[in-house]
Amino acid sequence: IKKPFDLEELGQRITNIKRQFGLGAKISIEEEVIFDIHTHTVQTPSKTYTMTHKESDFLHYLYQNRGRVVSSDELLQNIWEYDDMPSDDAVRTVIKNLRKYIGKEHILNVRGEGYKYE
Repeated sequence: IKKPFDLEELGQRITNIKRQFGLGAKISIEEEVIFDIHTHTVQTPSKTYTMTHKESDFLHYLYQNRGRVVSSDELLQNIWEYDDMPSDDAVRTVIKNLRKYIGKEHILNVRGEGYKYE
């Protein structure tokens, strides 16, 4: 976009790019399970779960890397913002909670390697 530019046009272009790369606000986990990135919620037919920011960031990162094994170290390095890294127990706890929200079948444990979102 050349300067000067219209803010409405900029907003539309950003929206188009987000849609193109799957960065919209809502992600369909399966037909009736929706993950809203901005509100940090997962909606199922029976319940709406409110996640912590970390849980939401983990789910979003796994979704963006779906089909690929992501190690605990990679998750911690890309999501945790502290100088002191928490233990693998923190990752396991977040994964356990995410499985409760979206179903166990979506986040697989690849023994000795990490986690895979399918």
